Amino acid sequence: MRAPCFIAVSQPQDRAVISGAPERQRDISRASLGQTKGRVFAESRIEAMLAAEGYEIYHPQLHSQLDQLARYRAARHVVGLDGSAFHLAAFALAPETKIGLIARRTTALQDYLTDHLQQFTGAEIHSINVLRDVWVNKGQTRVDYSAIGELDFPALAAALRKSGFLKKCRKWKT
Repeated sequence: MRAPCFIAVSQPQDRAVISGAPERQRDISRASLGQTKGRVFAESRIEAMLAAEGYEIYHPQLHSQLDQLARYRAARHVVGLDGSAFHLAAFALAPETKIGLIARRTTALQDYLTDHLQQFTGAEIHSINVLRDVWVNKGQTRVDYSAIGELDFPALAAALRKSGFLKKCRKWKT
């Protein structure tokens, strides 16, 4: 459900406050969050592929919120695994931004996050689910923030290419 009044009030009133970052394609990375936070196996492979395409590999937790907002605002393509960084990004991403949201777990959260981003930004969002499996800690009964996704890398490359996020990458081997 769209809440236009909340969205209007919560958007930064002075866009100049969040300007100044160079316009780039950005990969919002979870790779340096550590072993206890949700991630996918071999995220470094995603980073290498996107870096070869000219993407800045961005670790938001290493930067101030103001820097994060500025970089999200300047981005024209944003790709990343579903996660909380996209909640802040929703406040700054421009409507002309193209977003590639990669599922790292099998829950309804992907749909909620996609809807959240759409309502706040009006941007073009590509929800990409190429999960082969999701791994949870021993004894755990449900998928949560600590789950580890196993991606089908060739399918990911194909989905990113089809959605216009990749131009150079021809094939991605398993």
